[in-house]
Amino acid sequence: MATSPGEGTGWSKASVTIDIPTGEKLTKATERQRNNDRQTARRYGEEDPDAPPPGTFRFTVPNFHHRSLCTIIREVFTQTPSKSFHYHPFKLFHQSSPERPPERVYQDAFTADAFLDADRKLQESLPEPGCSLPRAVAGIMLWSDATHVAQFGQAKLWPIYVYFANQCKYERGRPSSHAARCVAYLPSLPDSITDHIRNQGRSASAPLLAHCRRELFHASWGLILNDEFLHAYEHGIVVQCSDGQWRRLYPRIFTYSADYPEKVLIATVRDFGGCPCPFCTMPKDHIPRLGTKRDWVERAEGARIDDSERQSKVQQARDLIYRRGLALGNTQVEDYLKPQSWVPTTNAFSRLSSFGFNYFNMLVVDQMHEFELGVWKALLTHLVRIIHQLGSSVVDTFNERCVEYVLIHGSAVADN
Repeated sequence: MATSPGEGTGWSKASVTIDIPTGEKLTKATERQRNNDRQTARRYGEEDPDAPPPGTFRFTVPNFHHRSLCTIIREVFTQTPSKSFHYHPFKLFHQSSPERPPERVYQDAFTADAFLDADRKLQESLPEPGCSLPRAVAGIMLWSDATHVAQFGQAKLWPIYVYFANQCKYERGRPSSHAARCVAYLPSLPDSITDHIRNQGRSASAPLLAHCRRELFHASWGLILNDEFLHAYEHGIVVQCSDGQWRRLYPRIFTYSADYPEKVLIATVRDFGGCPCPFCTMPKDHIPRLGTKRDWVERAEGARIDDSERQSKVQQARDLIYRRGLALGNTQVEDYLKPQSWVPTTNAFSRLSSFGFNYFNMLVVDQMHEFELGVWKALLTHLVRIIHQLGSSVVDTFNERCVEYVLIHGSAVADN
């Protein structure tokens, strides 16, 4: 179970503000008028630092409940259950017999290469001046999923949970361990935004509302990934852990689990666009190559990277939309975004790119949505339909093979 705003510590309530493009075309006359207004305001000391940039108007969503990630780290690592946390990652091997070579076992996050690489880079970096405390990685694992809270009606919550990769997955998976910590409840775009946009003389079109949803999502994450967290990411947090040892902990985000609609929202790529994968830029018409050697090469070569080139394209597209007043689907805007299915939203996780963080790598396969309730379930259901069309004898053969597989798989597990 996770703590809620009424139960936990460190909860705060904030308002999330997003900028919406006015759609006013930038002509020489409007640009001259904007410059004159800016000079007049500066001359008479009437500049408003909170005023929206030219070509935009603002919309505010209140009551965003969230917690500081640094507060959660201090809280978790000082509590008794963290005595079993692993502060030093390692490789785990299994050797079934002396004649066979050791085989590496991937069991927990702290035995994975990502954790090992993060720890190696940390230990090789220069320590904080005057600090001799042992340094360790606080591995962050994020989950979020919009959830309906009523059987009838549209009431829903959109929680973000955090677990820590330093904890064994068996302990983390036990409900009694209370390993989950609620970070925030993401706000949804209220219906009132439609009237707000219309009052500004714009049409609340579907593309504009979709853009506002993306802006709201990343503006909310921007409040979570605040300056305090960025400072901790670079300089660490001094904590007396539950084993009595003082350590300087460095938060590192390893995974973010979500379903596909939320993955594309996190990755700021188009939902089922020309390059629908949030991990690579493989075109949609190449999906039938899935599983081939050519597919592996193409995915490796086209892996998405949050580099300066990507950020520059997004910023140039935003300048066209917000400053020059071009439409979201304008050809000039699409020239920057469409080839790799980007969207004109500044990603909140790009704040960590200066530390070498590539947020595309944190998006992992979601076992529940993509297999248990998603892709595999749909595929198996379709295969069963085909088998039923082939006749009862084929159905019997399929059932026999399923039983044989379960028996073989079960005996293999028992032997291990």
